[in-house]
Amino acid sequence: VILINPGNMLLTYWYKQFKNLEQHVDLIGFNYPQVDGRDFSLEIIAELLIDGLTQMQIKFPIHLVGASLGSILGQVIAKKYPHLIKSL
Repeated sequence: VILINPGNMLLTYWYKQFKNLEQHVDLIGFNYPQVDGRDFSLEIIAELLIDGLTQMQIKFPIHLVGASLGSILGQVIAKKYPHLIKSL
């Protein structure tokens, strides 16, 4: 299960979910990349996330859980990579 936090929050946003779910499922939290003035789109961030998961050898398809901007990013990922997503 990939947890995508709101754009202005850190992974601590998911503290209670990690605490309650970590014994039952594998959880990965996603923090947004530091942009340092560069242009980033949700499509680019989606590619970075999928590339990172692939490098980590995460087994696909995955479950995505997002809040606020994280849910929009989840939709972008599900649209671009439907074969890699089990649920949104």
